[in-house]
Amino acid sequence: MFLHFGVATFFIIFGIWAYSSAALNKPYGWLLGAMGAMIVLWFLFYFMGRAGKKKGKPQMQQLHLFLMQVLNRKEASQD
Repeated sequence: MFLHFGVATFFIIFGIWAYSSAALNKPYGWLLGAMGAMIVLWFLFYFMGRAGKKKGKPQMQQLHLFLMQVLNRKEASQD
């Protein structure tokens, strides 16, 4: 999540910088390219996160099953 926040922050910074450069008639093409790179980077982080979630799903199911077993044992011992 921190990486997504960082990419969004840099996107906004580059956007403000590009707008300022355009208003001052200075070159701003590389800033637009940097903004495009931030978008590509965001998509990369998004798909990497989805892949990690898919890869970790079996382990999360295993942990959930273990938790349910522990809770059921605790409930049985309190009865």
